[in-house]
Amino acid sequence: MKPPPPSPAIAAASDAAHDGGAGAGGGLLRPSRICYMAILSTVFWFLVFSLQSSIHGGGDLAAVLFKPSSLSLPLLNNFAFDQNPSPEDPPPSPPSPAVDPCAGRYIYMYDLPSRFNSDILLDCRALRPWMPDGMCRYVANGGMGEPLAGGDFSAGDGWFDTDQFTLDVIFHGRMKHYPCLTKSPTAAAAVFVPYYGSCDLGRNLFHLNATVKDALAADLATWLTRRPEWTAMSGHDHFFVAGRTTWDFRRNQETTWEWGNKLLNLPAVINMTAILIESSPWNSHNLAVPYPTYFHPSTAEAISTWQSRVHAAKRPWLFSFAGGPRKGNGTIRAEIIKQCGDSTVCKLFHCHGAGAKGCSEPGSVMRVFESATFCLEPRGDTMTRRSTFDAILAGCIPVFFHPGSAYTQYTLHLPAEHGKWSVLIMHSDVTGPRNVSIEETLRGISPEKVREMREEVIRLIPTVVYADVRSSRVDFKDAFDVAVDAVIERVARRRRGEPDGRNFRRPRVCFLAMISATFWSLIIYVHHTATQGGGGGSTAMASVFLRPSAFSRPLLTSLRIIGGEDRCAGRRVYMYELPARFNADLVRDCALYSRSIDVCRLAVNDGFGPSLPGGGAMPDRDVYDTDQYMLALIYHARMHRYECLTHDASNADAVFVPFYAGFDAAMNLWKRDLLARDALPLQLVEWLTRRPEWRAMGGRDHFLVAARPVWDFFRGGDEGWGNALLTYPAIRNTTVLTVEANPWKGIDFGVPFPSHFHPTSDADMVQWQERMRRRDRRWLWAFAGAPRPGSAKTVRGEIISQCSASPSCTHFGSSPGHYNSPDKIMELLESATFCIQPRGDSFTRKSTFDSMLAGCIPVFLHPASAYTQYTWHLPRDYHTYSVFIPHTDVAGEGGKNASIEERLRSIPAAMVERMREEVIRLIPRITYRDPAATLVTFRDAFDVAVDAVLDRVARRRRAAAEGREYVDVFDGHDSWKHDLLEDGQTEIGPHEFDPYL
Repeated sequence: MKPPPPSPAIAAASDAAHDGGAGAGGGLLRPSRICYMAILSTVFWFLVFSLQSSIHGGGDLAAVLFKPSSLSLPLLNNFAFDQNPSPEDPPPSPPSPAVDPCAGRYIYMYDLPSRFNSDILLDCRALRPWMPDGMCRYVANGGMGEPLAGGDFSAGDGWFDTDQFTLDVIFHGRMKHYPCLTKSPTAAAAVFVPYYGSCDLGRNLFHLNATVKDALAADLATWLTRRPEWTAMSGHDHFFVAGRTTWDFRRNQETTWEWGNKLLNLPAVINMTAILIESSPWNSHNLAVPYPTYFHPSTAEAISTWQSRVHAAKRPWLFSFAGGPRKGNGTIRAEIIKQCGDSTVCKLFHCHGAGAKGCSEPGSVMRVFESATFCLEPRGDTMTRRSTFDAILAGCIPVFFHPGSAYTQYTLHLPAEHGKWSVLIMHSDVTGPRNVSIEETLRGISPEKVREMREEVIRLIPTVVYADVRSSRVDFKDAFDVAVDAVIERVARRRRGEPDGRNFRRPRVCFLAMISATFWSLIIYVHHTATQGGGGGSTAMASVFLRPSAFSRPLLTSLRIIGGEDRCAGRRVYMYELPARFNADLVRDCALYSRSIDVCRLAVNDGFGPSLPGGGAMPDRDVYDTDQYMLALIYHARMHRYECLTHDASNADAVFVPFYAGFDAAMNLWKRDLLARDALPLQLVEWLTRRPEWRAMGGRDHFLVAARPVWDFFRGGDEGWGNALLTYPAIRNTTVLTVEANPWKGIDFGVPFPSHFHPTSDADMVQWQERMRRRDRRWLWAFAGAPRPGSAKTVRGEIISQCSASPSCTHFGSSPGHYNSPDKIMELLESATFCIQPRGDSFTRKSTFDSMLAGCIPVFLHPASAYTQYTWHLPRDYHTYSVFIPHTDVAGEGGKNASIEERLRSIPAAMVERMREEVIRLIPRITYRDPAATLVTFRDAFDVAVDAVLDRVARRRRAAAEGREYVDVFDGHDSWKHDLLEDGQTEIGPHEFDPYL
């Protein structure tokens, strides 16, 4: 769609801006650079003097910029200064009231309607519906869970089977026995709201209706804001506990499928203090407190007994790790498991597969931690994990791999001097180029330092456990007491008008500095354009202000190269945070993908599938059982780690839409209801076209990965195969990547199918290429594939017939032991010089890229199997890397019955060597590397595709800025020819592929 022509006013401005200055009237006056400098300087010093004046005199400008809160009570107003004291006035006599141990510590607790707490627990099975007993055993005993029986850990000593997400119930139980509880809200230092937020969310976490997920939270906000206790401080003195991570309560969209509810985004709740087991570093109304452990002592004596035990514990292991792997080979957990498994001084408690059951047994977990000096604590499903506090409880020194796992979270309960009680080894040092040894790092700590750290850890135990909720005689300060004291202090500061801890107000001098920096940056920029831009530079600054365009790059884009070369210039990509229904939820419902294949197994490891043992015909490592249709997951994972990913859409050169279109299409492929097939694509279009990022260029800078052949998304009417995603005008504006493009409709671009090799370093790639060069190829040609139903005269039938009759050809087809074995397939492909690639279920097939990975020269029988498809990744001159034998020559009606073997034997040996070398050279461009890889400099298939998209968007942007539409795709018979044009070529004429397309 062509952009609308500029209005006459803008056109006139544009003409004037390009006028050389001749003529005396009617033109647009162009201020000189000195004028811009003078204007900027005036504005800057006006702000400086205004702010400075406001500091001394309380000026109006400062009042606007630094408006105090309605709750502020200026500290100086609380004091009266008598500058002329009378010597006759006697000093006041000090008061002597009785000491109140609860002074300043009173808590008022709402008696909430039972629907907000106890009623939620009645249907405890619904709180975790995927488990047979739900949460029933865990909400017992005031949230402490069922008592443990027998062995070293029993209820008589304070041990319970406590779940990590029952903290709101535990807090409520402890608050019932709080010694300074009051029934007078006016006397209270703070107000507690006993709402079971985590339990409410747990029962609705996977509900498909967002209104249901938000219902009780919204009900609570309405109930609170009508209370007189609320109106006193508009909730700024209220606090509550939601015993899950902050991310479970921060849904931003009103969409049905997005994760969690919006409890913490409700305006009323924002005023309150939320106590969570993991807080947001960017929101000051969150406080993080320890996860609950299995130990709930009721007396200081019980604590002391336990501390003595862990102090005397024998620790035969230097370090230990209890946990399971996470997706990907290059993750910190994968490296921890590897290093621990290779070490003779590490205890690995593997919470995966057959060993997973033991991880749910409190006694087994605690014995592992008690037996080690150091306990490794990588991030869990989020930045933090419960295991941190289980380890501290066991007297085991925690080892963190990211400061966000504890240091920036539990500032109320853990010392600020992190080195006194823990070790930090940055995850990037372990998984990155430094390849730091965890064992060597820990051995480098002196025994004396280790003893001091363990003493400090053991000393911390009382403040990280929650006392027995049933006891009214708790005589030590536990995690509950620490949190309540912090809330009371926080509310007191709010009453005094002081800012919250993390939400401090920057002093005015910071604002002056910021304004100054901005001013001088603009001055330097203008000066730079004056001295470097020549004659044309005189309009550079004016163009920023006087030539607005929806397609213009912002000023900061021009400034971003100041201070050195910008590697991301022209390469920045913004990625949408789509509602989960467009991606994550589709993977969650993976069982619906196929009736015959376990797709859930293939969707692991960010779409790479389960890892396979290396060796044999496969690379030594980085090998996976990768399905051909998992490309959307692979691109999404890569984009998360793309070096030029930006969170600023206005600064992006392209916009990525992580929609799992292939998953959606496959799940609905066999449905007769066309509305069901098209439902999610239509929702995506509606969602996108409402976004400001879309409106900037009408989607022309957007791209997405469909990850299946185009025919699955190109249903043209009320009948036919697939859905209609690629027929929608909005989607046709974008760039769509498919594993097979449409040669006759200019709507998408082909990218390679994923193979089984996903290297993590340049060395792995070079090693594999060298191995393929040295490979002994005892067969002239090979074919891996099964026949198609129908006449034996099909191309596949003829290929199998010729191969079976030849002593120089090897073949296997539908045998499950072969065809479903990646190692067997690679062994076949690596043993041949040429690999025959007829069309698959459609024009293309994954085997093309498996054969190239094996260094086998592909032989195509139709140009749409590769030549008109993968123009970004494969050379335009197909003779350099492949052989073309028309399918009509092999199995045509003309009776040619050409011999494949004779055609291949006629190729000179020197040319075969050149072709094989070109195939091996192309291997990096057709593989998808591991997203976590940090030792890679080669451009893989992802890099090639993204660079091509960026180039296409840049051309579209330049054309739009010139008032025209950039056209590089065409509908019609000759569409495929445009993809084969060389740079600068514009004329379409006869082509050698005309007979086939």
